[in-house]
Amino acid sequence: MPLSLFQKGHIPWNKIAIKRNCLQCGQTVELKPSRGIRFKFCSKQCQYNSMKNHNPWNKRKELTLEHKEKLRLAKLGKKQSPEHIEKRRLGMLGHFVSEETKTKLRLANTGKKHSEEAKRKIGLISKGRKPWNKGRKEIRLEVLKKISESHKGKIPWNNGVKGLQIAWNKGIKITGLLKEKMYKTNRVEMTCSAPDCQSKYKVRRTRYEKNQGHFCSVKCRAKILPPASVFKNTSIELRVQNLLKENKIDFETHYSVLGHPDIFIKPNICIFVDGCYWHKCSECGFEESIRKEKEKDKRITQELQKQGYLVIRIWEHEIKNNQFGGLNQLLN
Repeated sequence: MPLSLFQKGHIPWNKIAIKRNCLQCGQTVELKPSRGIRFKFCSKQCQYNSMKNHNPWNKRKELTLEHKEKLRLAKLGKKQSPEHIEKRRLGMLGHFVSEETKTKLRLANTGKKHSEEAKRKIGLISKGRKPWNKGRKEIRLEVLKKISESHKGKIPWNNGVKGLQIAWNKGIKITGLLKEKMYKTNRVEMTCSAPDCQSKYKVRRTRYEKNQGHFCSVKCRAKILPPASVFKNTSIELRVQNLLKENKIDFETHYSVLGHPDIFIKPNICIFVDGCYWHKCSECGFEESIRKEKEKDKRITQELQKQGYLVIRIWEHEIKNNQFGGLNQLLN
C-alpha cells in the first residue's frame, strides 16, 4: 500500500490541541503543544492578579555582608544603556506616588545622614552634570500655581523659632590652606580701565558681578571718573547752561577728562564753574585755606593747557552779578 494512502486523514502530533487550565481563574484553554508546556495564565490580567498576593522568598530577610559585597562587585563597571534608561523613563510617565507612600518614605529617611564616603561618591557622580533648571529664565504660571497649592496647609520648618539660626561652621577654625583656597575662589582677575595704567589686579567676585572695581587704585579712578562727593548741576551751573542753550551752543556736562569740567564744548573748551565757598574765593573773604585750593585748581588748569585744552573759570559771585568773565568773549 502506498504511503500517501496510509497518511490520508492522519493529524500530525504537533497540530493536536492541548487543553490547559488557568492557574488563577481556572478557565480551560486549547493550545498548541509548543505553547502548552509554558502555559500558566490565560491573560495578563490573571498574571497581574496572581502577583498581588505573591510573597517573594527573600521578603523581610536581611542580606549578609558577604552577599552585599558580592552584589556590589557584580555591579561594578556596569552601566545602563541609553535605550534602557529611556525605556524606564517612558514607563514611569503618568505614575504618581501616593500620599501614604510619601509619608512612609519621609518617616523612613528622617534622622538619616550620608556618611563622608557617600558624600564623596555623590560629589564625584554629580561632576559634569547639568542641573535641570539651567537655562530656564522663567517658570510657567501653571508650575507656580502647582507649587503654591502643594505648600498650602504645610507648617514651615522654622515656625516658632525666634532669632537668627546658628551657622553650621560656627566655632570651626579655618586653617591656612583653607583660607588660601577661599581667597583664590572668591577673586577674579581684571584689567585696570585707565588708559595710562592697564595693569592686572584681582577683585572680589561680588564686585565683579556688580560691575564695580574697574580701577586698580584711587588715582586711576580719579583720572577717568569724578569724585563721589561732586555736586552736579548746581544753580550756578544751570545758569551757565541756559546761557549756552540760548545761544544755540552744544555742550556736555562733566566730561571725562582731567578735573572733570562742569561744561565741555567740543573740540577743546573746558568751563569750570567754581563756588566761592568750596574753591575759597579771595574776594569773598576765604583767605585762611586759599593756598591749598588755589594750587589744586592751578595744577589742573596747567595740565589741561599742556594737553591743548582752552580753560575758562567762572566764579559764583560773577554769575550772580551777570558777569560771565571769559565766557562773554567766547560768545562774542
